[in-house]
Amino acid sequence: MALANLFNRDRALRRHSCQIAPGIAIAGFASGWRQGSGADDQAIPYLAACATPWPETVLVGLSGAGRYQPLQTPVPMGKTRTPLAAAPAGRWDNGDGFEIDMGCGDLHSHAPLAVLAGQNRLAVQTPLGWEIIQFACAELIAPNRYRLRQLLRGCLGSDAVMADRLKAGAACVLLDDRLQPLALAGEAVPEIISLHYGPAGLPHTGYGWREKRFSFTRAALQCLSPVHVKQHIQQDGGLHIGWTRRSRKGGDDFEAVDIPLGETREAYRLRLLADNAELAVIETTVPHWLYSKAMQARHRQAHPDAQNWHLAIAQISATQGAGAEAIARLDLPLD
Repeated sequence: MALANLFNRDRALRRHSCQIAPGIAIAGFASGWRQGSGADDQAIPYLAACATPWPETVLVGLSGAGRYQPLQTPVPMGKTRTPLAAAPAGRWDNGDGFEIDMGCGDLHSHAPLAVLAGQNRLAVQTPLGWEIIQFACAELIAPNRYRLRQLLRGCLGSDAVMADRLKAGAACVLLDDRLQPLALAGEAVPEIISLHYGPAGLPHTGYGWREKRFSFTRAALQCLSPVHVKQHIQQDGGLHIGWTRRSRKGGDDFEAVDIPLGETREAYRLRLLADNAELAVIETTVPHWLYSKAMQARHRQAHPDAQNWHLAIAQISATQGAGAEAIARLDLPLD
């Protein structure tokens, strides 16, 4: 799923924690990590705050609105200390994991079954958005430093924003019930959100108060990438490609005959690529498509030296447009 970022830390204030107005880290996330909640259905962003020491209450509001909501509980935040290697989504990664330095808050280990039930969801900022990584083992290896192992990558639809390799220094926030939805109706949330925040009890125009802007994406409403892309060559040389859609609503009902659509209509956008050059854009209302022999011949004639042929498949939302793409390499039949 796609997540939005706002992350600020005043290092000087953090070094001198006795200051009356401590440095405050604030983060905002597009909803989607708590699937099925009312806030997710409306695509309302969640807010989290962290400070050391914690000033009892942090006030957050839209800049210029004059209305603030209290955040009374700090949320564990930090930054990765070591790089994060690429890994497949949705499968246990039992490698060395990665290290994280926590600015505030603690992390704890949970049994794998508890993780599968939703424990230990960590949002990690990538160049494409926020990947949600779940972990079973949190080992304290130094003050405020943990090594996280037994990972599940690309959780809750965030596989679309996974990075091939993530450098150290990426912002991280633990996602749990301490986050609060922004007190604003979903349809009123702007694409660019400017927040004014600071410790309660101090003048809103004075020391310790900050403003930050971040882009808001309605991740909870965007279609997930299709899965299980399969292809086979027909007798006439055509290539038949089929796939399975995913759903953000009711997708875990394993007794259902079919995966819930979750949209007003079923529709897909297909992008045909030859060595990353876009050859055609096709829309279809069924989860399969035939790359005919005649169309293959036309494209091969136009791109005789192309070595890599791919099909990018995205489900279309009536309100959000095409969602995340599944990109499948095409095994074209020999001439």
